Amino acid sequence: MERHGRFTLRAKRAAVDGVAISNCYVTIHNGVIEAVSQNAPPGSSVIDLGHVDLIPGLVDLHSDALNPRSQPRPRTRFPLGATLLQVDAEAVANGVTTQCLCLTVDDDLQTSNDIVDPTDWLTTLQLHKKHLRTDSMLHVRFELSAERWRLSEHLADPALTKLVSYMNHAPGVGQYSRDSSAWDEAFLRSHDGGPEDRKRISNARALRARDVSSRRRETAMFAADAGIPLASHDDLTRQDAMEAARVGASICEFPLTLEAAVEARRTGIHVVMGAPNAWRGSSHLSWLSARDAISEGVVSALVSDYHPASLIHAVYSLAEAGDVPWAAAVRLVTEGPAVVGGFHDRGRIAKGFAADLAAVDSSAGLPIVKQTWRSGRPLMGICTE
Repeated sequence: MERHGRFTLRAKRAAVDGVAISNCYVTIHNGVIEAVSQNAPPGSSVIDLGHVDLIPGLVDLHSDALNPRSQPRPRTRFPLGATLLQVDAEAVANGVTTQCLCLTVDDDLQTSNDIVDPTDWLTTLQLHKKHLRTDSMLHVRFELSAERWRLSEHLADPALTKLVSYMNHAPGVGQYSRDSSAWDEAFLRSHDGGPEDRKRISNARALRARDVSSRRRETAMFAADAGIPLASHDDLTRQDAMEAARVGASICEFPLTLEAAVEARRTGIHVVMGAPNAWRGSSHLSWLSARDAISEGVVSALVSDYHPASLIHAVYSLAEAGDVPWAAAVRLVTEGPAVVGGFHDRGRIAKGFAADLAAVDSSAGLPIVKQTWRSGRPLMGICTE
C-alpha cells in the first residue's frame, strides 16, 4: 500500500460525520481522502477490511502518559527518548494519530523527582519528532499553587505547544476539596521527609492556593501572546467557569460538577471530559460522571487523561450502554477534539481531510485496533515504502 498512490478502503461500517454508514468505500490519494461513497470507485485498488469498523484517527488533547512511563516507580527513571517512543507506539496501538502530550510545570513535583523538567521533554520531542508515527505535540500545564512560579518562553512555541492549561492542585481545593489526604497520596508519593515535613509542605501548598488569580491571569496572557488555546482545569462552580471565560479560556477541562460544565457551555467554552471516566462510568474521586455530562449534551470531546486505551474503549462502551449512538461516540474522540484543538484538517472521514484512520475489530466484545493510518500510511507492521 503506497502512501502517495491511490487506494480504497472498504469497510462494513464507517463513522462518517456522526452517522454510521454501511458498506462504505473511502478512497485515499496522496495522503488525503479523495472520496467517500457506498459504491466501489472505478480504477482504484480496493482493500476489503472485512467485518471491522473504519473510524477517523483519534485526536487526544490531553495525554498524561509521559511522566508515569518515564518513572513507573519512585526513583526509577528511564531514558526520555525511549519513553517517548513507547508512548507513541501505545497511541498507535489504540488508534490515536494526533496527540498532545502533557508537560507539567510544577517545581514542587520536580524537586521531589516525581516529574521531569518540562524543558527536557521539549528537547526530547524536538530530537525524536521525525521518528514518531503519531503527530505528537505538547499540552503545557501550569500549576498555579507551586512554590516557585515560572512561565518558560521555551514552551511558548505554537509549532509544538498546541494547548496551555492552568491548574490549582492543593489540599482542600478543587478535586481535593472533599478529601485533603488524596492530595498527599498523589503529590507526596516520592517525598522522603517524615510526617511533620509532609504536613508542612501540604499546609504551605494549601495556603498558596487560596489566591492564584494573578498567576491565572499571567498564564492566560502567556497563552494569548503565543496564540495558543487556553484551558481551565477542574472547575468546581459556576464562578470558576465564569472566571475561565473572563481570562479567555476556550476549553473547560474536567469540570467537577454539572453546574460548572453547563456554565462553561453557556459562555461558549468547550467542555472536555476524561475517557477513563466515560469508560468506567464515574470519576475516580466521585465527581461529575462523564456519562452524565454527555447525556446533558455539554461535552465537546473526550481525552485519554491518565489512560491512553480508554479513548477507544469509551467509544464502544458508551455505544453498548446506549448512552449515545456509536458514530456519535466516535465523534467525541475524533472530530470533537479536532475542532476544540484547532486541527481543521483531520478528525473526519470526508473529502479533503487527512487520511488519518483506524480499523477497529469489536467482534470479541472489546475494541481491538487492527490498523492505524496517518496521512494514508499504515502505522502498524512493517512499512516498506
